[in-house]
Amino acid sequence: MALIRSRGGAAGVLVGVLLLVSVASTSAMMVDLAAVLSGQGGFSEIIKVAQNANRTQWPSAFTFFAPSNGAVKKYSCLKEPGQSSIAGRVLQYHMLTAAYADAAIVTRTSKAPWLAYTALAGQRLNITNKNGKITIVGNGITAKLNKQDVVSKSTQSVQGIDKMFIPTTIQNVCGIKAGSTSSTTARMVLAPISPSGRRFENKRKEEQTLGSCGANGGLSLSRVLLLAVVVQRLAELC
Repeated sequence: MALIRSRGGAAGVLVGVLLLVSVASTSAMMVDLAAVLSGQGGFSEIIKVAQNANRTQWPSAFTFFAPSNGAVKKYSCLKEPGQSSIAGRVLQYHMLTAAYADAAIVTRTSKAPWLAYTALAGQRLNITNKNGKITIVGNGITAKLNKQDVVSKSTQSVQGIDKMFIPTTIQNVCGIKAGSTSSTTARMVLAPISPSGRRFENKRKEEQTLGSCGANGGLSLSRVLLLAVVVQRLAELC
């Protein structure tokens, strides 16, 4: 305790050295996924994402479900330097905080589905086993584990999957909503309840149309719906 309280002399030097060692250890825990996957040609696209990602909260021991090149290309914006924070969170969502080889995953899921916590706080993946074939569901997207033990070490496990997951904490990436398999983003707008208790017909509008609605002094969608309610009420009074 005396050493910790001391601010000078040999004790101060010792405390400084201990702090440097601590910082160095923390830096060493920042995993470089690009280095882990180097030489794995089938995952070149995820390597590009990993090179730009914020790695400050990546675990030192992990299982990483690596999406195929085709799956990553759909989210090409994650490779842009300005998306590094989002890219880091997306990659965390593909990580478990311990290393599990394919055999361990099969055993873990042999009797019941496994709701596995990821490296992204509060987010889990649902891992199931059907006749030895592993399926992983992340936020409504179902992926198959189709390349086993791409990397298998005591603290590092990489398993190849055919889809990419977007966590619930990120609503939209590259113009694609989380859980969506289409690049066309649309919104279902539910009209207000009419006086007779029935709802008007659902209106399907593209996001782009909704974004420009009322921008140039025209009627906004909410005003159109309000007028529809007024017209309906007048019709019932007559």
